[in-house]
Amino acid sequence: MLRDYQETVKTGVFARWDRGATNVIAVMPTGAGKTVTMTSVCQEVDDPSIAVAHRQELVAQISLAFAKAEVNHRIIAPVKMIRAVMAEHMVELGECYVRHNARVAVAGVDTLIRRPDDEFFQSVRLWQTDEAHHLLEANKWGQAVARFPRARGLGWTATPLRTDRKSLKRGSGGVFDDMVVGPSMRELIDRGYLAPYEIYGLPQAINTANVAVGGSGEFVQSELSQEAHASRITGDIVEHYLHLAAGKSGVTFAVDVALAEEHAAAFRDAGVSAAVIHAKTPMSQRIEIIRAFRNRELMQIVNVDVLGEGFDCPGIEVVSMARPTMSLGLFVQQFGRGLRIKEGKRCGLILDHVGNVVRHGPPDGPRNWTLEPRGRKNAEPQVKVAICGNPDCMRVYEGYEPACPYCGWEPVRSGSERQRPQAVDGDLTLYTPELLAQLRRDVNRVAGPVMAPRGMSEVARMALERRWENRQDAQTQLSHAIDHWAGHYVNGRGESIRAAHRRFFHTFGMDTLSALAQSGPEMVSMLDRVNGDRK
Repeated sequence: MLRDYQETVKTGVFARWDRGATNVIAVMPTGAGKTVTMTSVCQEVDDPSIAVAHRQELVAQISLAFAKAEVNHRIIAPVKMIRAVMAEHMVELGECYVRHNARVAVAGVDTLIRRPDDEFFQSVRLWQTDEAHHLLEANKWGQAVARFPRARGLGWTATPLRTDRKSLKRGSGGVFDDMVVGPSMRELIDRGYLAPYEIYGLPQAINTANVAVGGSGEFVQSELSQEAHASRITGDIVEHYLHLAAGKSGVTFAVDVALAEEHAAAFRDAGVSAAVIHAKTPMSQRIEIIRAFRNRELMQIVNVDVLGEGFDCPGIEVVSMARPTMSLGLFVQQFGRGLRIKEGKRCGLILDHVGNVVRHGPPDGPRNWTLEPRGRKNAEPQVKVAICGNPDCMRVYEGYEPACPYCGWEPVRSGSERQRPQAVDGDLTLYTPELLAQLRRDVNRVAGPVMAPRGMSEVARMALERRWENRQDAQTQLSHAIDHWAGHYVNGRGESIRAAHRRFFHTFGMDTLSALAQSGPEMVSMLDRVNGDRK
């Protein structure tokens, strides 16, 4: 039986199809149960269908989900992998649901695009893909779904955006006609469907300052590997795991295979059982490693670009980020590995050794998902974060708060910094008395009577007074709007007044006093922005 939000997303997909969309993309956070919902859609459609995944473990995961729902299905993949999945069915369920002539299929994308056309492909009426943000018309995922000319499509993803900013929309390079957006990560945490988290912003072990960013929008792998091998990342990973998360089961994301092997060896030398998974790890070995991890016979899986997307394992209690990424999508996916709920699990621990959280902001921040092409001007907003400077804490927290909510540490501001609003994030309590006095004089001057120059004609004076009244009216309206805007965070979310001032500064580019001393047209423009941000 689906959860209420899963049923809502499923209903929304069918509604989009009924309105004429051929291909729909559905957005749900990591850990929200996309595979379960995918299975339910397959059962309700009850036509020949296929689910396509881009990694071996995801093919196996979807196959097992179908098997648990007693859906017979064929697998389009290498023979060795099919045998490994069939064996997993027997171990997990005591019965195998793989049938070579079934009307439902699960396929690996690479095998699928090499397979000759056949009657089954022509009979398919529904294709579904996991991690659908990969899907462009011209790439291999697009080639794969094009094999089913008579089918409608459904793509599932937690992050419908690409680092290269290419659009997923049909006609703009993608294949999707419409989008259904499910609940946010924060909503599922608040409802108890995902675990809360704690982030530790550890000293950055890999220097990415001189690592180039390629045309895909991601760090150039060869340069990143070079910097990673020159760092002391391995020692940092094991040291902080033992200090902050000893005895917890974890996944570590590594830069390359050589470093992954080095990390795992260091874990084992410290008495922590560890294994490595990468692209060339045989499927049967992957299944055994993951099974041992679920049974807590293995405490660490160090992986290279394998478990970041789609991997479903509630046993993950700690995620060690040792691979810097420019991709918000990959960051959110990796982060989400630690948020699946499990009995006795208080929260997911995120040990960030490479600055990913500072680079991208908290993963449960507000998102404005869209199928429209993304330029830099409409990129996803980044929530400000801060790292506690107390070496005994080092927690990451929302940067609008002036002090660490975990230990109370607050940075000391010099006198010169307090004279510059940008240096103190618009926190009025940190302004020097002289700066505050000047800003308040500017605000009061607008609220006071107009000062007309001597000798001004009556017509000119009346025009000046009208403009001044308009400016005062704009100031009054903007003042009320700011109060309502801040009330959402102070009264609605329990945020401190200082935090609300800092949030305003980072959202609108100036402090609240300066905002109320602008020209009339400038205040009208900001009024629209403030009211728009509250919607």
